[in-house]
Amino acid sequence: MQDNGGDDNSGEDYSELTSFTIDVESINDAPSINVISDIETDEDVNVSFQVTVNDVDIDTNSDELFFDFDLSNESLVTVNVSYNDSTNLAVVTLDLFDHQFGESTITMNVTDLNGDSDSKSFDLSVNSVNDAPEVLLLTDQTTLEDTAIEGLTFSVNDVETASPNLAVSFANTNTSLFPSGSVVYTSLHNGYWTLDLTPYTNQYGDSTFYVYVDDGDITTEYSFDV
Repeated sequence: MQDNGGDDNSGEDYSELTSFTIDVESINDAPSINVISDIETDEDVNVSFQVTVNDVDIDTNSDELFFDFDLSNESLVTVNVSYNDSTNLAVVTLDLFDHQFGESTITMNVTDLNGDSDSKSFDLSVNSVNDAPEVLLLTDQTTLEDTAIEGLTFSVNDVETASPNLAVSFANTNTSLFPSGSVVYTSLHNGYWTLDLTPYTNQYGDSTFYVYVDDGDITTEYSFDV
């Protein structure tokens, strides 16, 4: 405020100038997570995505952020996160457990050094996928002319299909050496099978054997040499 002179004091300016200071105190701002869309994926297919996480205090007072996740179905997935405070981007990775499917609600939580926090939830849906059956324990074989290979043990396995419901069959590339009836395979009814191979009399050479295991949807082919 200043005297405009007026008529008092012969019109002279007798006002004084005064200064003052306004202090604006810092208040912690809570971090915030952008909305996360629901996610759908297939069994055994992991997912990674980016989400923006803001905290204006990181640049002004060296704030730090801490992340954790709540899962409604812990047998389906684990979650990992890495955060870049320069870009405000968090990379979230959903690691699925093998051969698992179903749904889980996942809540992402972020907390700063002052205890202020934010949370966002999204739904994860994992579709069931039929896994191919497996053939195990069979390897290449060697025998002498007129000498049978007996009691070979192998197993068949399928994640979704019980072993007794798997159809097993054989074929070979040298039917002169191993004609029809010379290949005998027997189920032990626990996923294991026995295999007998009897070469034709006075014959020798090589043959590739193919094992086919069918679960009603997918057929697996496995080969070994004799």
